[in-house]
Amino acid sequence: ETFLEGHTKRLLDMIDDAVESGGEVVTGGSKFGDVKERYFPPTIIYNPSAKSRVMTEEIFGCVLPVIPFKTNGDAIRYVNAMRGTPLALYVFTRIRMHFDFFLDAIPSGGAVHNDVLIHFATGQVPFGGLGTSGYGKGHGVHGFNTFTHERGVISKPCRNEFEFGGIRYPPYDKYSGTSGPVFRYLLHNLPNIPPLYSTFFLYLGQAFLGVSCTYATIRVLGVEANEDFHLGIRGMCKTIGELIVDFGTWFGGLKPPTCKA
Repeated sequence: ETFLEGHTKRLLDMIDDAVESGGEVVTGGSKFGDVKERYFPPTIIYNPSAKSRVMTEEIFGCVLPVIPFKTNGDAIRYVNAMRGTPLALYVFTRIRMHFDFFLDAIPSGGAVHNDVLIHFATGQVPFGGLGTSGYGKGHGVHGFNTFTHERGVISKPCRNEFEFGGIRYPPYDKYSGTSGPVFRYLLHNLPNIPPLYSTFFLYLGQAFLGVSCTYATIRVLGVEANEDFHLGIRGMCKTIGELIVDFGTWFGGLKPPTCKA
């Protein structure tokens, strides 16, 4: 017995099992099948038992069980009560709202409105199962991403200024008990840091801080602008500028993840 002969016999046995469990053959049936010729007629079975093989096993053949329901809700409850998750959900209706209703209520690997199989033949649409019907997606970039590991990498400058006073390390009662609440607040409220792709912003920030520090120091200390004072201010601003460069290097490393095969 060849593989195809064995598979033909399996399908014929499934039909007989469905009939024995109370199902009605509308067209086709095992009596028209031929194992030696590896022929199986397209078959429709009306209202087979939920415990029959055609309802509990993957068929892999031209057998269509038809189950009647009075309401959409009854059909959804029946499908969701079955073991496993469908590989595909096909909904035929002229009313888009009805399709969306089934789509939201029944998990599946894929779904098609008013047709069958075309999601498998559409290269731009991810194809795959969910849960018991499979894992991962195929087709184009979706298949590439399925078999690609995206490794997250973060680089932080090795400078004390980036420790922010150690507030993220225990104990969390430092600074008169404020380190813990401040750290928790920052975790929940700080926005995501955008990556900086251009050194233009670094130089602009350095110049801005340099001018601001010079002006603020003169205003607060009341010191007249002289050459020695400006040398000291420039040295301080250089240090601040180096910190900005470190921040920029750090930000630049926060680029979106890239994939390599």
